[in-house]
Amino acid sequence: SLGFLPQEDSGKKRVLVISNNEIDEIARQKKIIPGVELLARFVQLVVELGIPTTYVLIDGLDEDWETASNPDRICLMVGPLLSNLALMNSIPHLAFKVFAPTESSEILLSTSQIRKDRLMIIPIQWDDHGLLSILRNRLSYCSQQAVQSLTSVSSSEITDSDSELVKRAYGNPRHLILLGQFAIENRCQTLSDDSQFEDYLLRIEDFDAAAMRLDKMFGRNLSEHFDKT
Repeated sequence: SLGFLPQEDSGKKRVLVISNNEIDEIARQKKIIPGVELLARFVQLVVELGIPTTYVLIDGLDEDWETASNPDRICLMVGPLLSNLALMNSIPHLAFKVFAPTESSEILLSTSQIRKDRLMIIPIQWDDHGLLSILRNRLSYCSQQAVQSLTSVSSSEITDSDSELVKRAYGNPRHLILLGQFAIENRCQTLSDDSQFEDYLLRIEDFDAAAMRLDKMFGRNLSEHFDKT
């Protein structure tokens, strides 16, 4: 641990310096300071620098191999933090923002350990326009602008592949990306050495198969929990 001593305000900048004597004293005494107290001290030092609030952002909880399809594991990760009110609510000038997937949020809010009256819960809703923008930007970037829409790599039976995918994502960006991946994987599994160009094009059954695979991944029928329209 490092001890910081705030100097007097020089007029324009407030400078924090470290005292070698203080470091030696802490090391000699072998002080054990609780983590919450250490964090509170750090936040106060940030305030001394002129920054009124410290935000801790927690995101990407469903991007790990062990958590991508396991909402319960995500709950085990962030549950102890969200239930620690001494940490979440009692340190002035400190705020946590946790971006949790919908599936994990529902599980967390159903437990008695989470004080819903002490936490601000803000659902993030994505409309079709926003999801379409995410999809097309991702396609353009990953293809080096060669593919601007899934419709260009789909059979003629589908007039708007992007909308078909968005409809099955039920307002969830993570579901949208997974559906695209699953649809392409399903199409690839049907190919052989004799496949023609048309065989490589996405079909409506690929999107349906992708939606079924996503439902199975989360152990439920998503259509029962989200409005398709």
